Amino acid sequence: MNTRSRRLYAVVLGTLAACVVAAVSARAADLRWIPYRGGALPGNAVHGGVGANGQPFFVCMGEVNKFVQPGKEFGGNCWIAAGKEVQLKPPFDVLVEEGGAKGVWTAHPGGALPPGMIRGGTAANKEPFYVCRARVGNYVQPGKLFSGNCFVAAGKEVEVKAPNYEVLVASTGGAPAAAPAASAPKPTAPAVSSAPPAGAPAAPAGSAPRAASPSGDVTWGPAASTAPAQGFIGRLCRMPVAEGVVVGTVGGGKCFGAFGGKGVTSAQYDLLSGNTAGYRMVPSDHPAQVPGAIVVGKLAGRTVWVCGARQPNGGMVMGWTQGGACATFSGNPQESRYFNANLAALAPAGAK
Repeated sequence: MNTRSRRLYAVVLGTLAACVVAAVSARAADLRWIPYRGGALPGNAVHGGVGANGQPFFVCMGEVNKFVQPGKEFGGNCWIAAGKEVQLKPPFDVLVEEGGAKGVWTAHPGGALPPGMIRGGTAANKEPFYVCRARVGNYVQPGKLFSGNCFVAAGKEVEVKAPNYEVLVASTGGAPAAAPAASAPKPTAPAVSSAPPAGAPAAPAGSAPRAASPSGDVTWGPAASTAPAQGFIGRLCRMPVAEGVVVGTVGGGKCFGAFGGKGVTSAQYDLLSGNTAGYRMVPSDHPAQVPGAIVVGKLAGRTVWVCGARQPNGGMVMGWTQGGACATFSGNPQESRYFNANLAALAPAGAK
């Protein structure tokens, strides 16, 4: 090979390499479907909603009646609306975020669909299925968008019409996904008994981890030996429930909170103590995205954070979350759950 041929060969190789790098980079920042064969879900799986006790739903896709269609992952299975609720066991696909891409849930009022929507299969008439989600009962669940409506599996197939659902749009800007304020409709909380849950431990989980803070000056401790937090409106407490601990507020010597759809109370609780003067409510639909967000402990083996939901009057009602709904005690007694819009985490002032 002469010198000229070598140079030409090098140029061609360089061009091909640049094209490969560009293609890989283009694919890296994306939402894509990957096979799931059981076990732990990928850490970058797309969160699609929340079920009982804050259990998250993730976005999945599988074949039903010879057509691939999207649904909700729950309990290691994919649940799809196909005339009725159909359960698919692994293998199926789950949707993941890669390279800084994020899935953004966007309210859809009807009419033209926004660009960048996530496709999840094709119907018999070749019309594409897209990923959507809607509130059914007390839970927000992902499903499939077809012929202008969102179909969700909720014990049966439920059809939700615009503008009462959201669609999933890919964003490659690298910012955390945040649903707009006009997102899913507000939940309706059932009136229930205020009795503490059966089987709750006799004493608060004093061994739960310290509240996360860069300075380490905020802790949980037994109410009898703990000074209330300074600089923070209200007195936050944590109380034992059957599967761990949840957040409440103190009144009349008791901790009032919410768990399992019910308002619960306990005379045995820990208080949040220390100097919280530098803390504020940081807007976020997932406290794990906020550095220094206050950790409460564990519930069913999963981390619990302090959360807040902003009210129409500008006030903030406090509660707990595992990264889905913010469960709060609203009196009467009953539990209220707030999703996405106007949610916040309690964290140091410098957190964003």
